[in-house]
Amino acid sequence: MMSECTAGEARYLLIEPFYGGSHKQLIDLIHKAIPKCYLVTMTAKKWHWRSRVAALYLAQTIPFSSEYKVLFCSSVLNLAELVALRPDLAPLKKVIYFHENQLVYPVREKKDRDIQHGYNQILSSLVADAVVFNSHYNMESFLSSINHFLHMIPDCRPKNLPAQIKPKCRVIYFPLQDQAKLQKERVSTCENQESGVPGTLRSNQDESSDTIPANQNTSVDSLSNKNYSLGRISSNQTTSKGKVMCNQTEASEEFSSDENSELRSLDSTTKKLHNSPRRTQPEPAAGSIPCSATDGGGTGIVSADKEATQCSKPLHIVWAHRWEHDKDPESFFEVVLRLHTEGCRFHLSVLGEQFTENLGVFETSRPLLEDHILHWGYLPSKAQFLAVLQDADVAVSTALHEFFGVSMLEAVQQGCYPLCPNRLVYPEIYPKQCLYNTSNQLFKMLRRFCCHPELVRKQTAKVDISQFSWEARREEFLGLFEV
Repeated sequence: MMSECTAGEARYLLIEPFYGGSHKQLIDLIHKAIPKCYLVTMTAKKWHWRSRVAALYLAQTIPFSSEYKVLFCSSVLNLAELVALRPDLAPLKKVIYFHENQLVYPVREKKDRDIQHGYNQILSSLVADAVVFNSHYNMESFLSSINHFLHMIPDCRPKNLPAQIKPKCRVIYFPLQDQAKLQKERVSTCENQESGVPGTLRSNQDESSDTIPANQNTSVDSLSNKNYSLGRISSNQTTSKGKVMCNQTEASEEFSSDENSELRSLDSTTKKLHNSPRRTQPEPAAGSIPCSATDGGGTGIVSADKEATQCSKPLHIVWAHRWEHDKDPESFFEVVLRLHTEGCRFHLSVLGEQFTENLGVFETSRPLLEDHILHWGYLPSKAQFLAVLQDADVAVSTALHEFFGVSMLEAVQQGCYPLCPNRLVYPEIYPKQCLYNTSNQLFKMLRRFCCHPELVRKQTAKVDISQFSWEARREEFLGLFEV
């Protein structure tokens, strides 16, 4: 349950200026686990603006209290500005958690780099008492890039900052949601709905109000994000107790029309995944070697022989990332289009959110891959997202910027075989057989799996998912609040 306390009773102040996605997931876990927490949030929109100006808003919004002992926030917040604006918060133990760092964010041109975001994170690290990262790669890339990053300052550059920050640094892996529990709740909810028993179904994915919804093959209805007024505040709505809330919806014991709609959509998604007929595949290009088909009929009827089914069902490839250039969708579509040209049999799900950046590669690639596509775009329900991952065989990353990779690990949780670039955080988490060095290597691996999908369905990636559970990381997080 959410902790029930007022600001005057709270010992721990939790601040999240970008309350969405993994940021929301972590802060909610902490809020539920630790009593006497007071949560202050801002909506997950326009993170560039949150990084620049959230401190001033929060300085005016956070209630004054002499009972606070620990302040916990994400690195989106300029902690130095907040402490300067609110001197009463300076004596607290200040903990900052880095979901990502801006020092190594890939930009297309040098002039595109906004030094302010990385500079804010350096200042916040200097002010904080504990600096926590979600991976060793995140920590090491941050510390090793500080001097180079500050070299952009024309003169009077500060010195020895890594030496000041490093002793305060540590790694605590981001805790994944308990997917088995989520699946059990989803199945139980669907069964209750079918039997007429009232219940609730909540979306576990957040959609920012300024996102551009991507076109989707499936018809889905977004659920309202439900927030609770137990010792937390968000922006833009005032409650009777003086707390500020945003997008608040009271929990109901019965399904809303949107929830019923989502269940129908989820049922439709599941049926589509498991009962879809084999799609018509393109003729191989002249001179190419087509992948061998072993099913013969292609009627879409699941065979009683498991081995035959493994061979006959086309490989299902999923790419589930933000639709932004740092995830390098261009490389992914280049590889997938090569598979298409060579006549390989596969199904394709391209998931993820599209924000303000409109990348043309999605628009140009979709018509060419239409015969392969099962799902296209953002799925607002976690249950639908997990259903697609459960059906998929291979999850692919082509990222240029990744410090943990929640969606890839969630895919592994659901039985997908991961294929990741041999860079960034991936060598820290995945074995060598799941890594590729070039796009051509990725193409060859996928082509082999398309020809022999039973190979990937019979093997499991040797990734210790348990180390990323909340149960495994709980005590480390709780330790941050000891004073």
